[in-house]
Amino acid sequence: MSAVARWASLRVRLLITLLTLLGLSCALAQSDVRTEDASPYESPSAAQLQALPAESWSAQVGGLRLRYHLVSLEGFSSLGYFVFSEQTCHIYIDRWLAQHASRETHLAVVFHEVGHCADATELSFSHNAFVREGCAYGAYYCVPAEGYAEAWRYAYTARCGLDAVTIGYEPAAYGVGTSFASSVKSCALPTAEGVLPPLFAERLAHAH
Repeated sequence: MSAVARWASLRVRLLITLLTLLGLSCALAQSDVRTEDASPYESPSAAQLQALPAESWSAQVGGLRLRYHLVSLEGFSSLGYFVFSEQTCHIYIDRWLAQHASRETHLAVVFHEVGHCADATELSFSHNAFVREGCAYGAYYCVPAEGYAEAWRYAYTARCGLDAVTIGYEPAAYGVGTSFASSVKSCALPTAEGVLPPLFAERLAHAH
């Protein structure tokens, strides 16, 4: 596929991801871009992800064992995936996302996937008792696992901003994208149990 065609495909998937991140569900008439339930793309299995050619590296961050993989996710429904295997969090990030998306969009996907890792490693997939509280972020996040991961993303960015170094994410070391190391400093991860539903967290903050 040509570079122009690949970029056009990436733009479509970026739009789908952004609609999900913003919690929008809209019908786009006479368009190939559809909402998640009618996505023209498929979701890969763990075996499919593991078989993809990748630039991979590991990071130990507190109690989290992370293994990042930069891969081509062309044809799949998301720009980031998480697989938990042998107490290691495998995070698959689309290579074109890392190369071409804004830093904010790129890291929103990464931080959300690390939120899944915190849920798996420290909470044994209990999602910190989330039920439908994640609906505050949008319909996609009504699923407890997705609601918790998105809440973790917000908790992390509230502490650390766009610091990717703390979580060991530096794709530029593997020739992809630009370095995050020059303008950030390390900070502490939020505790898994301290990640609260968005409305409760807001009320708690106002109480103090």
